[in-house]
Amino acid sequence: MRLSIHCFFYKLVPFLGLGVFILVSGCRNSAKLIEKERLGLDESWASRASAYPNRDIKVLNWDDAIKLLRERNPQVLRAVEERERAKRAITQVYKNLLPAMQLRAGIDKRVSELNHLSFDDIRLDLNLYAFFSGILNLRRDVFTAELSYIRANLVSELTLREKTVELYQVFTASRQLQSAKKRLDESERVLREIPRSSRTVESAPATVNAMRNQISGLEAKINGQLVKSLDVTDYRLELKDEGVPRVDYQQSPLLAIDVARVGVLRRKLFAIELVGAQARVLGAKLQYWPDLSFFLTSGSLWTTSGGQTVWWSSSDLQLSVSAYLPIDLNGQIRNRVREAKSDMEFLRREMNLREGVLIAEFDDKRRALVGVETELVELERKRRLLLQLIAIEGMDNIGERLRQWIDAETRRESALDRRADLTAFFMFFDEVFWAGMPSPAPQSTDLPLATPPPR
Repeated sequence: MRLSIHCFFYKLVPFLGLGVFILVSGCRNSAKLIEKERLGLDESWASRASAYPNRDIKVLNWDDAIKLLRERNPQVLRAVEERERAKRAITQVYKNLLPAMQLRAGIDKRVSELNHLSFDDIRLDLNLYAFFSGILNLRRDVFTAELSYIRANLVSELTLREKTVELYQVFTASRQLQSAKKRLDESERVLREIPRSSRTVESAPATVNAMRNQISGLEAKINGQLVKSLDVTDYRLELKDEGVPRVDYQQSPLLAIDVARVGVLRRKLFAIELVGAQARVLGAKLQYWPDLSFFLTSGSLWTTSGGQTVWWSSSDLQLSVSAYLPIDLNGQIRNRVREAKSDMEFLRREMNLREGVLIAEFDDKRRALVGVETELVELERKRRLLLQLIAIEGMDNIGERLRQWIDAETRRESALDRRADLTAFFMFFDEVFWAGMPSPAPQSTDLPLATPPPR
C-alpha cells in the first residue's frame, strides 16, 4: 500500500538573488575558513610537540591494554560502529513504512506584479507521504538487513581478535626487550673486566654495540606499535608482564583437522557470504514472479492559497490496485539469474582455494614451530656450554667467548621472535583460546532471523 500526495511547488523568486549571493560569498570565504582551521591545528601541534618529551609514564598490564584497545583503537571502533549501523538498518526497514509529513510554501505570481505581493499570494501545503513496497520486496529488504547485521557482528569480532593478537605480539616483544637489556648489562659488565690486551677488533666491543643498536631499534618498534594499537600519545607507555595469556602450541598443537577448535568464526563469515550469494540468485529469480501494488492517493491534508483554506476530505481518496507480471522477452532477467549463479560458483571456488591455502599454511606453520623449538633447545645448550667455558678459561679468551655468547643470544632472540609470530598465527584461529577471553559485547552471530529468507 502506498499513500502518495502529489503537489506542484514553485520557486521563491524574490529570494533567488539572495540565495545566489549567499552561495557565491560562501565560496569566496572558503580560503579564510581553511586558514582559520589550519591556525587552530598549528596551535594544537605546537602544544602537543612541546609536551611530548615530558610525557608521564603510564604502566599497562594486559587487562588495561585490552581495555584501551577496545576503547581507542580506530579499526575496532569503526567495526563496532558498522555493526551498530547494520543493527539500526533492520529497524529502519520498518520505519520506512511510516508516513512522513511535510509543510511547503510557494509563491505563484507574475514578476511584474511582485510590488503587490501579499500574504494571500503565498501557498501553503501540508502533505503526508508514505510508501509500502510489495510483500516480496519487504521480506527481501528485512532479510538483507539482518544478514548484513550478522556479518557486521562477525567482522567486529574478527577485527578485535586481529588487534588483540597484534597487542599480544607487542607484549611478547616487550618481554624479550627486557631480557635483552639484562643480557646487555651483563655483557657490558663482563666487557669492562676484560683486559684491553685480550680484546680483538671484531670481538666483544663491536658485538655489544650491535646489541645496543638492536635494543634501541626494538624499543622504537614497540613504541610505534603501541601508539598505533592503543591510540595513546599523551603518555609514555611501559608494559607490565602481568595477566598476559600463556599458550604453548608445541605441547598442545593446533591441528587443522580439529574443526571444533580451528577457525569457526572465519567459516561463519564464509557461510554468510554464501547465503548472501544464494539470496542474490533467489532475488534474481523472484523477478519472474508477479507482485501486487496498492496505491491510496488523495490531495493535501491542508492547503491555503489566495486567502482560502481547504482541508482534506475522505471523498478525495482514490484506491488503485495493480498487478505486475514481467515478461522477459529480451532476456534481461535470465541474464541476471545466470550471472548471479556464476558469481556464486566463483565465490565457492575462491573460498575452496582460500581454505586449501590455509590448510597448507597450517601444516607449514606447524613444522616451522617444531623447527624453532628444536633450534631454541640447541641454542640453550650452546649457551650453557659457553658459560662453562668462560668460567673454566677465565680471562684468557674472554673476549672471543663473550662474542660467541652474544651471537648465540642474538640468534636466540630471532628464534623467539619467529616463535611469537607462529604462536600469534595459531592463536588467531584457536576458538578455545578466544572462548576464555572476555567478550566486548553479547555475541549474536547465531541470531535467529526475524524474517525467514524468501522462498
